[in-house]
Amino acid sequence: MEYSVKGVKEFEGMENKGFNASLYHGNTKIATVIDEGRGGEVLFRWIDPAEKAIFKTFSASQPPIVIEGYDPVPVTMGLMVARLVDEFLTVAELRRACKGKTLYRLKGDKTDQWRVLKAAFSKPIESIIIDRHGDALEEILNKRFV
Repeated sequence: MEYSVKGVKEFEGMENKGFNASLYHGNTKIATVIDEGRGGEVLFRWIDPAEKAIFKTFSASQPPIVIEGYDPVPVTMGLMVARLVDEFLTVAELRRACKGKTLYRLKGDKTDQWRVLKAAFSKPIESIIIDRHGDALEEILNKRFV
């Protein structure tokens, strides 16, 4: 994805969790974003106002959010930023989970569950997992962050 967030800080808002972050287009910071955690819209402070129209068009071009039993919801700039923040926080959580351990998944395992080997990831550990599980191995999570 050509957009990303950095420097995400979460906090407890009045109604739910809030966040502030920097929004990037490629390697260029284009805005500061804030969700105050009050149930309102995400606030943008644009560095280059021209980027607002570009990001708005990009957000609207994304597939709508579909929840069973509800009408599809178009992706707004605020929802797009929320997706980016969720992705950022998920990656940070997975990185922390890999510290000092090796996480892997076998084919057929749930996509959000990992098997844990209580040993820091290394080439010898990778070889042991591959030898033990062979073709049943789906992924070694630590390899995403090497």
